[in-house]
Amino acid sequence: MYIIPLLIKQPTWGGKYIAQYKKIQDEETLAANIGQAYELAQDSLLIDEPIDLKPGDQLPYQLAEATDLEHPHWFGKKYRTISMPDLIKKNVKDILGEKVAAKMNNQMAVLNKFTQAQENSYQVHVQPDQTFEKWQPKPESWYFFEQGKATLGLKTNANVLAYQNRCTEIYEYSQELSRQVREGELDVAAAREKLEKFINHDHPRHYVNTLELKAGQIVDLSEGGIHHSWEADANFPKGNIVYEVQLDQRDDVSSIRAFDQGKIKDDGSVRQLAIEAYFKALNINADANLPDQYLQSHDSFQDDDGLITHLFDCEHYRLTMIEFDKNYGGLETQLDDEFHHLFVKEGEVEVRYDGRRWLVPAGWSIFIPAGCQQYQLSSTAPAVVLKTTA
Repeated sequence: MYIIPLLIKQPTWGGKYIAQYKKIQDEETLAANIGQAYELAQDSLLIDEPIDLKPGDQLPYQLAEATDLEHPHWFGKKYRTISMPDLIKKNVKDILGEKVAAKMNNQMAVLNKFTQAQENSYQVHVQPDQTFEKWQPKPESWYFFEQGKATLGLKTNANVLAYQNRCTEIYEYSQELSRQVREGELDVAAAREKLEKFINHDHPRHYVNTLELKAGQIVDLSEGGIHHSWEADANFPKGNIVYEVQLDQRDDVSSIRAFDQGKIKDDGSVRQLAIEAYFKALNINADANLPDQYLQSHDSFQDDDGLITHLFDCEHYRLTMIEFDKNYGGLETQLDDEFHHLFVKEGEVEVRYDGRRWLVPAGWSIFIPAGCQQYQLSSTAPAVVLKTTA
């Protein structure tokens, strides 16, 4: 079943990469700063009727403001749809698989995001056994499509109290500038300039590790607790192009932020931070802040007609890369009591099952229920598919 992706416009970050990758032709969408596309989520919409998609045809998608995800706009041809929860209700075992349904409490608990980001907030996620107040864990892992830059962990011997005080000073100053803008005492451009100068006097990056990451790099944060952000760099003008797999836990109960890179929105508002909670959740143990333990390596092996690479493999989700030319129907297309989600990274892939076919262009996704047992992949040129299971 085709998944209708939800593209999210961001007011202070994002770019053109995602829309261009999907070969979207709508001018409004191409002009927007798209920060993320939700390729799989607990409330995803799926097309619930046969489609004879031809090469070059455009699949539909939804576009929403980051501040209003509940009211997206539809782009493209209208089809009969079904929501993920309603699909699961039809037959949870055939949709998710019995063992996955038990693990995920009869709902889709995996969230896949196709992301373009730079200068995002410094944040942590609580570890599964250390929840407090409203904060819940959000295991997540990243696969970089392009070179990028990120912070991972505190620097060795970083002064944590000084770091916390600095984040607090910046936040309080940003709130004062926000007040001045909203009350007409200061224009937003001047406020941004003042805040940037204030931050650069003692930037929080002085307390953390900053790394350049290669295309194909894997960052595994599935255990939570690590300090991280995506960073801007003139050498990487696209920002960070990342395919994320995580538990579908909403940001307001999982992403604990201490520093928002000095962002002030056009209306003068600033993001609410949770600095005390951030430092309560932050694991300051030196071993937990060594970046190398989060930079995962991976091995590839030949399976029938494809090259298989296990990118992520944790208790919550797995991401496998299938590279093939012409045809693939090996072990990775067998559903072992679990659903498969396929995102086409390169090429144009035809998925065949029970006499039917689904043509999936690069940048688009398809959901395969657990009850399908096995399917076949084909492509007229070399193709790369990212497969998510749970």
